[in-house]
Amino acid sequence: MKVNKLSVNIDKTSYVLFKSKQKQISSKIPLSFDDNLLKQEQTVKFLGVFIDQNLSWKSHSNVYKTISKSIGTIYRTSFVLSTKLSYFYIIP
Repeated sequence: MKVNKLSVNIDKTSYVLFKSKQKQISSKIPLSFDDNLLKQEQTVKFLGVFIDQNLSWKSHSNVYKTISKSIGTIYRTSFVLSTKLSYFYIIP
């Protein structure tokens, strides 16, 4: 890291211990970087994808809620907005 002149934001850095659903880890395993203790998380967000310690998709439940709200808004406004308008203007 130092040779390539890269830095790590310790406040945003955490780690996940991957395990099967049947195996229980009773205590936290301490992990440090440059004498700073890192946080152990059960679920982390990486590039918009939620990764949990069991590698399941259950942590994506809030994504369903966000998408369903957006789809509902688009559906309700589809009766009011003209479809011809979207061909001429790019909606950001």
